[in-house]
Amino acid sequence: MLQMPAESADVARLVAALALRRALSPLYIEQSLWALFASGSLYVDEPGQRWQGQWKLDAESLAQSALPGSVRDAIGERASRLSAETLRVLGAAAVSGKESDVEVLARALELDADRVLTALEQAGRTGFVVQEQGHSRLHVADGREGDIRYCFSHDRYRESILSRFDAN
Repeated sequence: MLQMPAESADVARLVAALALRRALSPLYIEQSLWALFASGSLYVDEPGQRWQGQWKLDAESLAQSALPGSVRDAIGERASRLSAETLRVLGAAAVSGKESDVEVLARALELDADRVLTALEQAGRTGFVVQEQGHSRLHVADGREGDIRYCFSHDRYRESILSRFDAN
């Protein structure tokens, strides 16, 4: 469970910073939280825990942080911190549409399936894809217990990855 900062002044600062931006869509709020977390303005009091525990807000850092101008900007900024290989795997997955398995991605990219899986795991740690059981867009049947399946967390992630390749 997510717990926001207990200090009401901290909550007010965070809400004010977000409210200065455009319409507060849930995806924009999520991307803004990722950006604040990456900048150190927002952190969790439990070392090693990304989203669980008591959230703390560094008011000085928040005042100096630039929130993303749009969801696309925020996703693009986060994508720029991914490895080149992870971006390449996500690009192939995004191009392939609704369904693509790791073996197909590996063959298309001329990579070992383990490297594709490693890239998808990195993308999962940063929120671009989620691991699921059942129906999915990306799946792996690599001898691990059950099928490991991944899908983009949101269509905007897929669209953002596609736009990175359209620009090149």
